[in-house]
Amino acid sequence: MYIRRTMLGLGLMFAMGATNAQAQTVTVLHRFGEPGGPLQPQYPGVVAQGRDGALYTTAPNGGAQASGAVFRVTPSGSFNVVYSFTSSGSGGDGYLPRSGLTLGTDGNFYGSSSAGGGTIFKVTPNGNGTGLHSFLYTKDDGLNPYAPPIEGPDGNFYGTTTSNQAKTGSTMYRITPSGDLTTIYSFGFSGSDVVAPLVLGTDGNFYGTASQNGAHGRGSVFKATITGQVTYIYNFDGTNGGYPIAPLIQATDGNFYGTTTIGGDHDDGVVFKLTPAGQITVLHSFNGTDGKTPYAGLVQANDGNFYGAAYEGGTSGYGTLYKIKPQGAFSVLYNFDGMGTGDYPEVTLTQHTNGLFYSDTYITSSGGTGWPGLFYSLNVGLPPFIRLQPSYGTAGASIGIFGQGFTGTQSVTFNGKPARFTVTSDTYLTATAPSGVTTGPVIVTTPGGALTSNISFRSTEVAAPSISAVVSASGFGGFSTVAPGSWVEIYGSNLSNSMRGWTGSDFNGNSAPTSLDGVKVSIGGQLAFVDYISSGQVNALLPSNIGAGPTQITLTNGNATSAPLNITVNNSQVGLLAPSAFKIGAKQYVAALLPDGVTFILPPGSIAGVPSRQAKPGETIIMYGIGFGPVTPNIPAGQIVTQPNQLMSPLQIMFGQTPAQLSYFGLAPNFVGLYQFNVVVPAVPNNDLVPLTFNLGGVAGTQTLYIAVQQ
Repeated sequence: MYIRRTMLGLGLMFAMGATNAQAQTVTVLHRFGEPGGPLQPQYPGVVAQGRDGALYTTAPNGGAQASGAVFRVTPSGSFNVVYSFTSSGSGGDGYLPRSGLTLGTDGNFYGSSSAGGGTIFKVTPNGNGTGLHSFLYTKDDGLNPYAPPIEGPDGNFYGTTTSNQAKTGSTMYRITPSGDLTTIYSFGFSGSDVVAPLVLGTDGNFYGTASQNGAHGRGSVFKATITGQVTYIYNFDGTNGGYPIAPLIQATDGNFYGTTTIGGDHDDGVVFKLTPAGQITVLHSFNGTDGKTPYAGLVQANDGNFYGAAYEGGTSGYGTLYKIKPQGAFSVLYNFDGMGTGDYPEVTLTQHTNGLFYSDTYITSSGGTGWPGLFYSLNVGLPPFIRLQPSYGTAGASIGIFGQGFTGTQSVTFNGKPARFTVTSDTYLTATAPSGVTTGPVIVTTPGGALTSNISFRSTEVAAPSISAVVSASGFGGFSTVAPGSWVEIYGSNLSNSMRGWTGSDFNGNSAPTSLDGVKVSIGGQLAFVDYISSGQVNALLPSNIGAGPTQITLTNGNATSAPLNITVNNSQVGLLAPSAFKIGAKQYVAALLPDGVTFILPPGSIAGVPSRQAKPGETIIMYGIGFGPVTPNIPAGQIVTQPNQLMSPLQIMFGQTPAQLSYFGLAPNFVGLYQFNVVVPAVPNNDLVPLTFNLGGVAGTQTLYIAVQQ
């Protein structure tokens, strides 16, 4: 793991003064160092606001047994140790907890300890600690978690470890509130040292950073589904940052923002913006005088701007607090000075619902014994607000609301709709999302005035789906009639609340899924196999035993079922792969490949970026199709093809007037519902526009296609 702390020369810097760029107020709320108290809080160190309005987090050192502690600080500075970890981890709770805490919807805090293999633990606000899972060197479920787990939409918690027993990389896990842990992904070399907590995106996926390795060896950003399918969406190369150890945040504009510890114009780290599709923008390169080596991430405050802490740099070298606008305008708010206000801030700021920011520093080089660190607040004059947990849901969902001054609350509205609510305390209430809830702000009206949520409540209500059209797969002809065992595209609205294709984890052995995130397709009363889902399009493979003739198709989106749509099923509806991208001028070319799987049979250079050349007589090329009917031995629709097979009906492919020899004509090995034809190119005159036709069982295909041939 990349860790850089410039501790040399600390003694010389103790006497240096501070220069603060703006009149922001930093207040020391508590200095660590008392007997049995926490010491030297480190990243990630997530600070969580509890239902009582106090701030809760961890320190890996100190505590009653010098093995770390959970502590609580109120906004006014009242301090107490909530829980002390055991010296050996023998109590099942672990030791050296550097994670900080996340608050579950049950009101309890969850975190991890990193030493002795590590643990996942739960702590109640009144100090009852429980070890939920111990990572052991004799098991194969990961080691040494730094980050706390976060709660997912299914009520389970998701997190990462920094390593595994084989020392080959980090892992991602799912753990139930009762402690049943499942490893759902092993990163391997591509994602080592995942130290920051995950963030749940509005698309229902998790996002995170790996501080090491990746395509350029400088770390990466990844996306993970709830089932553990991971995609790397960006690899740092140094110019745009490197070695990210801070958590990402998804801002109100839908993009992700974060920091890296190195890279940029001065190799002192950067602040970056990253789209969900992986497009990066460096918003600021640290230069040392304004900070450097940001271990901490960003928080988007209720003014829409981002606030953060740099571990080093600034006028005295002890770190800075800064503000950066979404467009990149950067300003230093505070320079840590080594004179008693803390040094080397590692932990991401959290904004309390009172409008102030809170966090801690790694050490205190003045005003304490043994450089113990301290807890501080930053006041930039922002107004109070309310925070939602969770910030999404459907009608009837119970939503926790954090704030202040709730005693005597008069109303709660969700985007203008009144909601039922129960006030639990002056700092916490619950509300029920009203019928017909839509996305928008939540407003709590109290005797002291109206408080607005810092982010809008996001309605996940799914309206009843509506099917407007069904066609065979467009890349294979896009016909209005379909056939048993063929691929179809279903168009409409509200078809799904998520967008994704199937993955290996959706399969049951070799059987394709008939449901994807609750989306099901029924044709003639039989379930189809669902390959891709989105709001406006669903792709499915029809079962092989549906009868020919008129029938009906319906779609269920997990919430409701569409009205039936009448369609016609033919015994066959053959089509060769010929996507619209292969239309050159007015001529549609078949998508034929050389056996290298890379080079297409096209006039050379006819499509930019596509390797291509003409076919040569006598060589074998590969074509693909759908809807060609049964094979022998029988392979039902929806199965991964694991054996050679052959069409039951005779197939003929013609190059102009010359028939081609077929060395293979059946379902494609290792695919589902896709036919493969290995075609020996016949001796025909040189021509970039050789007509290509075919017939199955004496019935001609209806596509007008061309292929390029050159001796």
